[in-house]
Amino acid sequence: MLRATADRGWDRWALAGYAVSSGDLSAPYRSQITIAWALAALAGVGAWITGRHLNWSGIQPLLNHLAHRLHTVGQIALSVVTSLALMVGMLLTWGDSTPAIFRREYPQLGLAIFTAGIIYLEPGFLLTLLAAGFLFVLIYNRLEIGLILALFWAPFFLFPVEIYRYAFPMAEIMILITGVAWLLHKLTDLGRRRQSRVSQFPQSARFQWDGLDISILAWTLVGCLSLTWAAYRAPAITELRVMILEPAIFYLVLRSLPDARTTISRLIGALLAAALAVSLIGLIMMLSGEAIITAEGGIPRLAGVYGSPNNLGLFLGRCLPFALAYALIPV
Repeated sequence: MLRATADRGWDRWALAGYAVSSGDLSAPYRSQITIAWALAALAGVGAWITGRHLNWSGIQPLLNHLAHRLHTVGQIALSVVTSLALMVGMLLTWGDSTPAIFRREYPQLGLAIFTAGIIYLEPGFLLTLLAAGFLFVLIYNRLEIGLILALFWAPFFLFPVEIYRYAFPMAEIMILITGVAWLLHKLTDLGRRRQSRVSQFPQSARFQWDGLDISILAWTLVGCLSLTWAAYRAPAITELRVMILEPAIFYLVLRSLPDARTTISRLIGALLAAALAVSLIGLIMMLSGEAIITAEGGIPRLAGVYGSPNNLGLFLGRCLPFALAYALIPV
């Protein structure tokens, strides 16, 4: 009896090919792998026993010399990297020659929103890169702007921006730009300390770990470790980036800001602004007869920028407690 079974395909094709099989063809290979692991374990035990009887006193000076050379090379490399970061940071920082209006908070935020809008309109690859570069300068001078834009664009993940041959949601682009700007900030600060010969962090600048920090770190490590048993590696890497790494970057940047309470208040405002934008877009689409799904009993339901009314309801439901808190509690 001949039996044909579809192998993989991920619902994109029924059959990828044909193969004749009689029994388990992988059985002899599994036996060989088991024997190889056993031999490797025996070899390791033998190497450990042999190493215990060797005279390591003559090798110790060589190892110390090699460690010293590696330390010197590492210090040189660190000096080069931090010096370059310091130079770039000085070029990107608003200087005295910049008009004072551009160094204020609201004009910077307005310019950032305008620049992000240009990127979203995709005027062309070159103009998109120029807009992203200008936005990077704005975010470098005020990191919270990147977090605000990332949170505002989060509901529009179904409408990505095409950059060259790839497409990314705007929220991902904002988080990645902010993460690079944050890293450049840290390297610039390290370069300043090295040039001023200050080897120790000031007490106020030292990072104080708490339970949430450890939880986020453990969650990120477990997510990275999960790739080792993922059946579909490419989708797993995408989900790791979107669901774990980028939120961790968002939290890391937020955690490192000096005035986190004020930033959180502004992030809540950005979330409510996003909810307002999604609601207005949904109402406009409803008036034009678009994105309306007929549910049970003929009840029309609004989908808005999502493919399902449930997604819209879940997003607005998460925003509702913050809106009620702002309405009931004086700020």
